[in-house]
Amino acid sequence: MSDKPAGLEFNRSVAGVVLSVASALVVGSLCAWGNVEGPAQPALIAAAAALPAAIAYDVGRRKRDPHRRLEQLRRGDLAPAVGLTTMLLVAAFFGALVFIGLAGAAAAELVTGAMLAADSQSTVDAYFTWFMVAIVVLYFVAYGGTFWAGARASHYFGDHPYLWTFRSWLVFAGMTMLWTLVNVLTADGPTQLAASLQLEMPYWVVGTIAVVGTPLTVLPSLGFAMLGTRIGRARQTKYIHAKAERLGRRLERNESSPTTLPAASASPQPDPALAPPRAEDRRPD
Repeated sequence: MSDKPAGLEFNRSVAGVVLSVASALVVGSLCAWGNVEGPAQPALIAAAAALPAAIAYDVGRRKRDPHRRLEQLRRGDLAPAVGLTTMLLVAAFFGALVFIGLAGAAAAELVTGAMLAADSQSTVDAYFTWFMVAIVVLYFVAYGGTFWAGARASHYFGDHPYLWTFRSWLVFAGMTMLWTLVNVLTADGPTQLAASLQLEMPYWVVGTIAVVGTPLTVLPSLGFAMLGTRIGRARQTKYIHAKAERLGRRLERNESSPTTLPAASASPQPDPALAPPRAEDRRPD
């Protein structure tokens, strides 16, 4: 199974990838210049990266000949759009960054609330319970989402699923570092970070830590995506067989159902042989 679709489908794949990368970088830059803070930034970038790729994938799927597609599936060929799948997995990594950021915010709120309510043990216990539950759920969603995305993407990564999963994370890391660099150059984020951590470091050192460290916070998601890839490839044959069965049933339904209504039948004409003879046709006795 080849990693590259052919013809117009490949052109749509390239166009979708270029639009996804460009829109993600533009949205990230706008967020930095607009001082959009917190998990909202990676959430918007994830949407910007996923939307063009998803649209290009859907357009390609609709333009395929279903009968030819069924033949490909029966041969075990998914005709993968690797580039579009890569961008969708990149969006999943950005989604993990969103939930990890929310978990970090919940942890900070937990510490702050516990310090403010130090005189009441019951309040501290309540803070600890609820925020720990929230943190566990957020991390579960972050890593569970990348596991599921890795399993789904592995079906469409051709003959090199692990390599393309790793490349997807590298694309995510590169885009994240570039987006963080724009933040460093256009905002006072490193200064605020140094002040919050009470660090006496030069601006460029804190900025470098932020640029390099941001994608590393999502590094465990690569392991979960790789695990999902392992599970997905183990079910590759079943997955293709199930898709072929669904497409075959859909084609059978479409071909068995009438596409046009039958034309209204004209009023029946009398058979000339059964009609009574006309007066001029009668013979005289």
